[in-house]
Amino acid sequence: MPPPKTADEGALQPLRLLTFNTWKCDGEYALRLQAMLHQLSQVDVDVIALQEVFATADGQVHTGRHLAQALGMALVDASVRAKPRWHEGRWQPSFSGLALLTRWPVQHSTVLHLPSAAEDGERIALSCDIQISGHRLRVVNTHLTHLENARHLRHQQWQAVLDHADTAPADCSVLVCGDLNAPLSDPALQAPLAQRGWIDVSAAVGLTNKRTFRGIDGTGQDLDHVVARPDRCLRWKSAQVVLDSPDPVTGAVPSDHAALWVRGGWCTP
Repeated sequence: MPPPKTADEGALQPLRLLTFNTWKCDGEYALRLQAMLHQLSQVDVDVIALQEVFATADGQVHTGRHLAQALGMALVDASVRAKPRWHEGRWQPSFSGLALLTRWPVQHSTVLHLPSAAEDGERIALSCDIQISGHRLRVVNTHLTHLENARHLRHQQWQAVLDHADTAPADCSVLVCGDLNAPLSDPALQAPLAQRGWIDVSAAVGLTNKRTFRGIDGTGQDLDHVVARPDRCLRWKSAQVVLDSPDPVTGAVPSDHAALWVRGGWCTP
């Protein structure tokens, strides 16, 4: 269930963001897509950052577009990692990219190409500058390498993402989110955060050991995160793991990842 509103939340201009790895077209894709939509419609959210966004090259199928249209949100798409994938009984040329869904105007977007390894394929970040009732927000959505023994590469990718995020003006709130394929305690991720003084939003509101990725053995791993540049006006209220159970309508689990939903708001400067 959604967390209750706090007593002073009404005094803030709200910010509600969700990050979610949609697992391409794997598993029972059609049922999972229905489950995603049904469960997302139960969450009060302004910005949705998606990873592993499946899209066929012919444009007939697109996870991000389907969700955006059904939820009444604008879509910013970055289709990358082209290869044939098994969909509806045949191999189809397709993409597994990033997308951002938002209820607020996007002023500017850019795709940042990250250091990548040939065996891993194209890695990017999708950066969007959004205007929310007079507040400026930069959201950088990314999906770092999944390769084992690739801590140095993940560190390089993470540095590049944070370097770009930090180019936002001082009066702009900045969030970086996505599937980082490692816990934030990993030195490859933690050291650059600590150097900048950025915060783990989930930890800041008391949510630890999120285990958003179920894993083969079922024990789960803490891979999906939202981090924030220090901001004197943006206050965080809650964080919650959602889309983490079989859907009551379809019976399908939306993805092999759960979604991370964070809620806060801007105070008066």
